[in-house]
Amino acid sequence: MNNVSFDKLENLKKLEVNIEPSNQIYIKDNKLYKLYNESYLNRLEKNKKMRLKFIDNIINLNIDGCVFPLGKIYNKDKFVGVYMNYYENYFNLYDLLQMNVDYNTRLNLLKKINETIKKLHKNNIVHEDIHLGNIITNLNSIKIIDLDESNFTYEKYCLKSDIKNMITVIISIIYNFDFEDNIPLEKNKQIKYILRFLDEMNIDYNFKEYLKNIYIYNCDTNIIYPDYFFNTFDQEKIEYDNKKLSKR
Repeated sequence: MNNVSFDKLENLKKLEVNIEPSNQIYIKDNKLYKLYNESYLNRLEKNKKMRLKFIDNIINLNIDGCVFPLGKIYNKDKFVGVYMNYYENYFNLYDLLQMNVDYNTRLNLLKKINETIKKLHKNNIVHEDIHLGNIITNLNSIKIIDLDESNFTYEKYCLKSDIKNMITVIISIIYNFDFEDNIPLEKNKQIKYILRFLDEMNIDYNFKEYLKNIYIYNCDTNIIYPDYFFNTFDQEKIEYDNKKLSKR
C-alpha cells in the first residue's frame, strides 16, 4: 500500500478551492494531497474501519473519467487523508458557469458525465455527493473527484440519489445557470420553484415528466439515466430560455 506520512512531505503548495467548508488541498509533483477537515475526521471516527476498508478497495482503481486515491496519508500514525493524481489544467464546473463555452461543448461534457456515473454504478460505487464542484474538466474530458468519500452500494435509492444530483448538474450546465444553489431547501418552496422552472422552460414534455418524477414524485422504481433525453435538447430553445433566466 502506497501510504505516506504527512510530516515527511516538504514544499507543499496549498491549493485554494472555491467551495466552503473545504478540506485542505496541497500539491506537489503532480500529486494532490487531500487532508480532511476536523468535521470530517470527527464523523470518520464512527465508522473508521469501514471507511478505511472502502478506500483500500478503491486505491488505484481504474475507471475512465474518475480520480481514485493512490494511497492514504497518515500524521503520527493517524489517518488524515488521501493523495491522488493532480490534473493541473482542469477546473470545476462552478468555474465553467463563468465561462463563455458553446452549447455543443457543454452537451458533450454532460454526455461524458453521464457515461462516467454509469460506469461507477456498474462497479457498485455510488458517489453520494455529485455536484458542480466535484466534477472537473479541461473542456475535452471530465473527471469525477472526491471518490474517497463515496461508498459501495447495492441500493436503488442511493443510485437514484446520484442520478438526481446529476440531473441538477445537467440543468445547471446546459442552461449556464446555477440550478443547484437556487433550489430552495424547504420542500414546499422547492416544489413550487421546480414547477415554475419547468413551466417557463421550453423542455420536451417527456423530459419534463421525468424531471417531475426525479424532483417531486420520486415514485419511479426504475433506474433511468438522463442520456435517453439528450437528443430532445433543442439548442435554439435553450438559448431562448437562457435569456429569460438571465433576467431573473
